[in-house]
Amino acid sequence: MRKKIFLLVIFTLLSTNLFADKLLDKVIAHLKGSKPKMMAFKWSPSSKYIGFLADRDNDWKLDLWVYDLKNGKEFEVVNCAKFKIKESEAEKQLKERMRIGKSGIIFFHWFHNKDEIMFNLSGNIYTVNVKTKEVKKININVKPVLFPVISQDDSKIAFVSRGNVFVYFLKSGKTLQITKDATENKYYGMAEFAASEELDRYTGLWFSPDGKYLLYTFVDESKMEKYPIVINTSFKPKYNLQNYPFAGSKNALVKLFIAEFEKDNVIKKEVKFPVKEEYYLARVYFYGNSPLIYIINRRQNTLYKFLYKNGESKLLLKETSKDWINLDRNYYFWKEKNAIIFTSENTPSGYRHLFIYQNNHIEQLTKGEWEIKSFKGFDGESVYFTANITHPNNVDFVKYNFKTKTLKIITQKKGYHIISMSPDCTYYIDTYSNRTTPFEKYLVNLKTGERKLFEKQKPEKIKGLKPCKIEEVHFKAQDGTTLFGVLMCPENIEKGKKIPLIVYTYGGPHAQICANYFNPWDYYWFTYFTNRGFAVFKMDNRGSAGRGHKFESPIYRNMGDIELKDQIAGVNYISEKYKFIDKNRVGIWGWSYGGYMTLTAMTKFAPFFKVGVAVAPVSDWHLYDTAYTERYMDLPENNKEGYKTSSPLNYIDKLQGKLLILHGVSDDNVHFQNTELFLNKVIEKGKHIDLMVFPGKKHSIRGKKTREYLFKRITEYFLKNL
Repeated sequence: MRKKIFLLVIFTLLSTNLFADKLLDKVIAHLKGSKPKMMAFKWSPSSKYIGFLADRDNDWKLDLWVYDLKNGKEFEVVNCAKFKIKESEAEKQLKERMRIGKSGIIFFHWFHNKDEIMFNLSGNIYTVNVKTKEVKKININVKPVLFPVISQDDSKIAFVSRGNVFVYFLKSGKTLQITKDATENKYYGMAEFAASEELDRYTGLWFSPDGKYLLYTFVDESKMEKYPIVINTSFKPKYNLQNYPFAGSKNALVKLFIAEFEKDNVIKKEVKFPVKEEYYLARVYFYGNSPLIYIINRRQNTLYKFLYKNGESKLLLKETSKDWINLDRNYYFWKEKNAIIFTSENTPSGYRHLFIYQNNHIEQLTKGEWEIKSFKGFDGESVYFTANITHPNNVDFVKYNFKTKTLKIITQKKGYHIISMSPDCTYYIDTYSNRTTPFEKYLVNLKTGERKLFEKQKPEKIKGLKPCKIEEVHFKAQDGTTLFGVLMCPENIEKGKKIPLIVYTYGGPHAQICANYFNPWDYYWFTYFTNRGFAVFKMDNRGSAGRGHKFESPIYRNMGDIELKDQIAGVNYISEKYKFIDKNRVGIWGWSYGGYMTLTAMTKFAPFFKVGVAVAPVSDWHLYDTAYTERYMDLPENNKEGYKTSSPLNYIDKLQGKLLILHGVSDDNVHFQNTELFLNKVIEKGKHIDLMVFPGKKHSIRGKKTREYLFKRITEYFLKNL
């Protein structure tokens, strides 16, 4: 025991220098408060008010605010400090799936026909009148009240409580229980893990536009495999058994039901689909008052769009792919034309473009080597959306006119525009940034061009932190594809001197790390590394998002190969162009898929990288979930060789250099099991790595002190070993 204490003291003394680094402390302290103060904009249906959440005190708690367009003033309507906040386990899980780290008021909704807001907090529902600022609690004799949705006629609120669905009638004050047989493994009205984590469907409740019926899900997880989530953060350790869909294993059984309201009675019926293969419930939209339901098969290469009418599901549209289909959330029903406006990557170019379905005919309306991101508004003449027309790394605000069939880019500044548009398409909020310009928020009148500044952040000068060079680079991959990257390096490098390089990567689908927006962690933390004599490089390899499906799909059935080949090609390119880069001192780090990239780099592609830091990494795709893994890798039984060659576990005998793994023990997304199996192989092969675990922490490893510690450990590791 004395020997162990002595060694611990020595290690502590060796580690104190960096943890006493005042400049690093300043950088990390600044990062805690560098996010936008205003977020989650939602317009009132009248387009007269804007509701938003704000963290004015930088305490990670969100309050509800409203902006009045008539008088140009904003005011706080609900301060969460006045409420006792207690989140249910279901709410915590949904926040984790949506990557929401703050507390307080998270979800709020406008009523559809009046200027009032509904929000839920600690299992209760409240309403607030934005004119009088009066807050009222809706007294419902059911607790807790979770995930409420309002009917279009404002007469009903549907919600979930203890796994069952209820409907509250605002006029009579009565509560109607729709389902009654929920159990620990069977529940209603909520999205299952696969839907919320991988399909971007976060709800299981949908009112029809006329408010006459409610669609709701039934989820049965009883046949799924169990994984123990261990929480050893007290003297009374505990664990939860998570129903988890491991690749190749049983998924949750999901059914869709419809409840029709007739006075005080309700008629329930299952919505069935003539699909023989296993599927996911992907989307629920409405074609007029009739549900239009998107069903995607388990392999996710066939998308069915069913119109449910008169008690039957009729196939309206079907889309197929040779690899997989990327879902989006772009949908409008054009009532006057009885038409559907949507987007799809099923185009000759593979880029997501605009389509219209009318009179049993589909027409592609836009073309080009750029992609539509998301719909923002529709006024009966034009559809408004974001797209990357000016550059693959930019996001522009665009208008398409159906009459003239022309496109117009509305925003002029090159960079990243996050848009929230008023329902009448008269105003929009533009949250703009680029790599060196922090967030600027403007309220813009689309007709007059008048702009009002909401919020503007400036690049703050941190005492002792010197600016660095930031340069976008591009080069050709082996197949001639242009790849984009960003290099950050010290402003003044002594002639003939060689400096080490840190590669930051994600590398997987549905992400684009070189997008031209302001990321404070990149801007300040990476600048810190340049102040310590490092260069930092990041790039989007093939397999990344934003460049069309043909750019993303080369990883199909063989992840962890072409991504690293592109990353290595990028390092070779910049080290040839910039002679100060030391190719013998290249490190790599990433989180989640980026952690998987790091493990693969340090094993399968050794010895190119000298140092690696992997945060919450996947070590074998058998250990990850069905919806994500099988989309890109197919089912394990169909692709045994692909699963084998993609696993870092099978290359540990090649492990070289210094490797640090950091992982939350209670991670319910990329389980800690991934790290444990990697460690077992390390021991078996007689290799050596370093490890830092975070008790009780999930995939995002949240917490002010925790995040500070994590990034200091990463910094320390590169400074000491590279």
